[in-house]
Amino acid sequence: MAKEDGADIAVIAPPLFLMNATPENVLALYTQAIRQSSLPVGIYDRGKNSNVPVPHAILPKIYAENNVVLIKDSSVNPGRRDIALAARQKRPGLRLLTGYEFEVISYLQAGYDGMLLGGGIFSGYLACQIMDAVAAGKSGLMTAIVNGCFDLVPIPDPKLGPRKIDVATAYNTERYRPNYSNKLGLPIFLTKAN
Repeated sequence: MAKEDGADIAVIAPPLFLMNATPENVLALYTQAIRQSSLPVGIYDRGKNSNVPVPHAILPKIYAENNVVLIKDSSVNPGRRDIALAARQKRPGLRLLTGYEFEVISYLQAGYDGMLLGGGIFSGYLACQIMDAVAAGKSGLMTAIVNGCFDLVPIPDPKLGPRKIDVATAYNTERYRPNYSNKLGLPIFLTKAN
């Protein structure tokens, strides 16, 4: 049904609940869904932040499935990151994306392809700036709001203490609020941004 509605990829996230969640049963759940999908599959790895964690030991088996084309890694776990990178060594077409807004640079430097971020606190413009800075070998930068827009600026002297910003006056929320649409109660999809 998703394919007929125009979906390009199916994303599998850890389940909210799974009775008898042994490593074998978690692996069986994933492999069955991956193999039965008519769409290419992306794996959303939330690491220890999942109700039903996917053990490190079964990740290589999941990532080795031919229908898996993408990994969104929000685990913030170097061991899980290394497993994903090793899987890509064996399958060069596998795309690796970090999903944690506050730890993108180390993942890009390790070899991830990009970012797939949510939460409404990030912009594509900023993502491109971060990727360009990493590719150029720049460091010592932080995200800031400059003239109502996200930008990369030099990290200030920590001796100056914490900074505060009045988001309501410094950030134009209407300018970046996305428009959402859905179809007959199905999940909501981002269709365009202003």
